[in-house]
Amino acid sequence: MITINSHISELEKRITMRSPSMVFVELKSVDGRNNHKFHALVTDYNDTGVTLHTYLPVPIGTQIEIKLGGTVAAIGEVTNLNWDNFDENNRIRLGVEFIEKNDNWFLQ
Repeated sequence: MITINSHISELEKRITMRSPSMVFVELKSVDGRNNHKFHALVTDYNDTGVTLHTYLPVPIGTQIEIKLGGTVAAIGEVTNLNWDNFDENNRIRLGVEFIEKNDNWFLQ
């Protein structure tokens, strides 16, 4: 699979396999540019990032706080926004690259 990463302006091959998941998380933008606070469904993850499904199209480059069980578990940056695969519920897929994770990130 090839993905576009905003930090690296070239195509990058994913070298770490993703693990499937079905966990709801709470998100909040923390970069001061946007004022988003919303929920999303984690559908897969690895050590470097996570795929989120949501109804809110968060702009690429937005830094978000990810809470699991009401506790901050990670900070990430939206690097991919996919409108092409709307599911039957009109959810949007966001690709998020981790900036940092802490011990509250229990998806291993």
